[in-house]
Amino acid sequence: MVRRRVEEAVREALGRRWPEADLAEVRVEAARGEEHGDFAVNAAFVLAKQLRVPPRTIAGELAGELEGNPLFTRVETAGPGFLNLTLTPSAYHELLAQILAEDASYGRSCAESRSRLQIEFVSANPTGPLNVVSARAAAVGDTLARLFEATGARVEREFYVNDHGSQVDHLVDSVLWHRKGGKGTFPEEGYRGAYVETLARESERALDPLFPIGASGLDPENAGALLAAVGAIERGEIEEARKAAAGEGKPLPACVMPETFRVLLRAWLVERVLRGQREGLAAFSVRFDRWYRESELHASDAVDGTLDILLRAGDLYEKEGARWFRSSRYGDDEDRVVVRSTGQPTYFLADIAYHADKAARGYDHVIDILGPDHHGHVPRMQAAVQSLGKEKEWLEILIVQQVNLLRGGETVKMSKRAGEFVTLEDLLEEVGTDAARFFFVMLRPNSHLNFDLDLAKSRSLDNPVYYVQYAHARISSVFAHARAAGVDPERIDRAGFETLAHETEIDLLRLLDAYPDTVAGAAATREPHRIPAYLRDLASRFHAYYHRAKIVGEREEVTGARLALARAVRIVIRNGLDLLGVSAPESM
Repeated sequence: MVRRRVEEAVREALGRRWPEADLAEVRVEAARGEEHGDFAVNAAFVLAKQLRVPPRTIAGELAGELEGNPLFTRVETAGPGFLNLTLTPSAYHELLAQILAEDASYGRSCAESRSRLQIEFVSANPTGPLNVVSARAAAVGDTLARLFEATGARVEREFYVNDHGSQVDHLVDSVLWHRKGGKGTFPEEGYRGAYVETLARESERALDPLFPIGASGLDPENAGALLAAVGAIERGEIEEARKAAAGEGKPLPACVMPETFRVLLRAWLVERVLRGQREGLAAFSVRFDRWYRESELHASDAVDGTLDILLRAGDLYEKEGARWFRSSRYGDDEDRVVVRSTGQPTYFLADIAYHADKAARGYDHVIDILGPDHHGHVPRMQAAVQSLGKEKEWLEILIVQQVNLLRGGETVKMSKRAGEFVTLEDLLEEVGTDAARFFFVMLRPNSHLNFDLDLAKSRSLDNPVYYVQYAHARISSVFAHARAAGVDPERIDRAGFETLAHETEIDLLRLLDAYPDTVAGAAATREPHRIPAYLRDLASRFHAYYHRAKIVGEREEVTGARLALARAVRIVIRNGLDLLGVSAPESM
């Protein structure tokens, strides 16, 4: 990377001239205009306070130290102490060789961090298909995980399944209403939509033959063996289900009481909905290392154990029959109830227990990606982790904002199949994975996103993902043309690189040099939108270069050098698209 070579040269010169200086804040950054060269150095302003010497004096002496370095064609001071550096073309020619050699590794960190980072995202309730807000969280979370891995972190992806709360019970009530033919009053907090009726019909086919309901059937307290069989039933593995049940002395079919059937239906619905969510995310090129169930916490007594931790920390007290967490001690606006006066734990307590479990698993840093209605959750959770003995910064919470789908300039409010919301499956069927993922990360995650469906589907250069992919395909087409002309586009002749001297070629190389810093910056700032912005800029400059330069057909050394430059552009486009989970097609 050219910038790093420049930084090393600057630090070496500073060390020679001022060995006592602290260089921690010295930066080498891209110049803000071609008239200022390639890079600017802030050393004069950083060291002026330390050395008690005017910045312009320091800049002049540093310029003298750098004179004669073969990296630079011009070293000049400007204004009160700016130092501007202009590089020789050969510096960028060496970069080109580096990109071609590193290929898929270019832009990725060579050193693997020893710290463990966990990122939890999506974590939608198991009550139905994923909607577009969850889809955006999936794209953002997975892209961030890819960025962290590219910068050397060890990353684990996790989906938290809230299978213990009342939301699943509301889904059960809704399904039972449909199973009864829609008679009576619809549950007050029930789930609407065509998918609920679909689940009802599927449950009839999957469960009814195996669990006939009878007044003298099996009661809920003795349904453990049957619960163990539910997962196999949902997967269609009936013989495995029979073995699981028979192993506990409850062969199938097993007559059950209505209350028992409800328990079994609840378990089946969770498995069925989770399967649909897994399949949808897999189609979206999103994977998780673990699907962590809230029911695991309650089964292990982790929730009660967390109460003991808060009590020992002096952060638990009783008021009005409830138990309160003293979150205001850690900067929250007010204290929070963790156990209701009824004796039931709140969802907040389960969330604290979940993060206590994360801490026990030894993660050095954890990131939660939450939806737009969770801003108030941030201070209370950061208070909780401090009570658990972790630093506030150990937990980082990112908010992904709302998505508005537009078609024909109008907001899309309904889905034909889901009823009241647009599902991830709906979206992928209409625009595809590539467009969906690219569009979801084009803006900062905490910005509202207007997703233009018509634009996302269009095969035009106005479509940003099409525009970037077309640059990759165009280069592949150039290579095919070269082969047809008897030229091997994979052959590298560094001797011809010196012909890459036009400003548009050097400009492309400058932008390729910025790619590793763009990746590192996107990861460090949690701003994945930097990658699509960079790729659009690179594609734009290559398209302009393609129309200006004759890549194949000039002298042999010129053709070889231009093909090498095009190949480097293709490598970076492909690497950047891979970070976004977007394909890099050979033709379009």
